[in-house]
Amino acid sequence: MTYFMAVIVWIWARMWGLLYRPIEGLGDELNIVYRKLVKGGPPLVALLFLWGAIDASIDLERVTNPYLVRFKKQDTAELRILLRSFDRGLLMKNAFSNRVEFYQWDDLSTIERRPSATTESLLCYLFGYVCRTKQPPTP
Repeated sequence: MTYFMAVIVWIWARMWGLLYRPIEGLGDELNIVYRKLVKGGPPLVALLFLWGAIDASIDLERVTNPYLVRFKKQDTAELRILLRSFDRGLLMKNAFSNRVEFYQWDDLSTIERRPSATTESLLCYLFGYVCRTKQPPTP
């Protein structure tokens, strides 16, 4: 998909001048802005689409930081990986069957975050330095 988007951006960089026509009576300043929007808008939209597709694929492959979800009709909690939160419910991935599921808020009883085994500082996370890990505080 990345190559496909790169080809689209390359073709648009070569062809946008054929589609651009200045609007008469708009003025030079506004035509400059209009020209920049025509030139940079479609590649920006393509890059945002690619970024969203990559972010979604990373979320689907992730198996860390599961949540304990208790449903109203069940007594035990189940592990789910939270993908997105919407006003009508949650989009979650079942950690065991690897299925993406949507649950409305009415179907959920409680959602708890499982503490991770180790925590890292922000510098360790961003730059990948070998850092000492500390255990999360026990309640």
